[in-house]
Amino acid sequence: MTAPEAIGNTVQAESLVLISFPRDHIALVTLNRPRVHNALDRATMAALCEAIRSLSSEADVGAVVLTGAGASFCSGDDLKALRSEPFAMFAEVIAALQALTRLLADSPKPVIAALNGPAFGAGIEMVLVCDARLATQDFACATPEVKLGLGATNGASLLLPLLIGQSRARDMMLTGNRKSADWCLEAGLVDEIVPAELLLERALDLAEEMAAGAPEASAAARRMLAGPLRAALAQALETEERACLDLRQSPGCVEGVDAYFAGREPRWRST
Repeated sequence: MTAPEAIGNTVQAESLVLISFPRDHIALVTLNRPRVHNALDRATMAALCEAIRSLSSEADVGAVVLTGAGASFCSGDDLKALRSEPFAMFAEVIAALQALTRLLADSPKPVIAALNGPAFGAGIEMVLVCDARLATQDFACATPEVKLGLGATNGASLLLPLLIGQSRARDMMLTGNRKSADWCLEAGLVDEIVPAELLLERALDLAEEMAAGAPEASAAARRMLAGPLRAALAQALETEERACLDLRQSPGCVEGVDAYFAGREPRWRST
């Protein structure tokens, strides 16, 4: 990717994920399914993993900013695809989500999440491993899997409590309730709240600051910070993947997803 073939300064990864280079040595990765709030299906996950994998090995890239097109950052798993596709395809998506967290954790490049809009489920979970998370005042997030009969991904079972503490993490994961930008800032889930019109510039500025040091030292710092968590993260990712696959085949998941599309409360237990 040293000399990307692109129109302007943008590389298209099947148009689902855009890679651009708005500043020297800084890559911008944009989820590009705005009509469905950047929901994550198999093709989008494959493109996103390939983008992070490629940029991680590119010597001329010093840092990466991850954002979303349109009004949302990422609505999480594509529930329409989850409902219509066979189990094997769901398993591929879960494997790709876990692989993305491994790629981000192992990358020598700092990664900043510019949360331009709401992020739900995997949409917020996949940025927990990033080096910084910046959000707008209109940002909101939730880990709503429990309301759908599903399970969290991307190492959230480990990383969320580390970021915001056990009590808040249990609140998020066991209620699935929506949290505001102010709540997330106070909890430590996001690092800064930035006016929407300045979000990308602030994220790029921070990426430049993180990319200003010696590349070898930056990579070593990320390795040292990740080192104590490596075994625990690997175990968390494996445990989550098994749980997600088991839950997908459970009556609770069928009811949760059906209730979501019907716009009603789930009936978990017969009366």
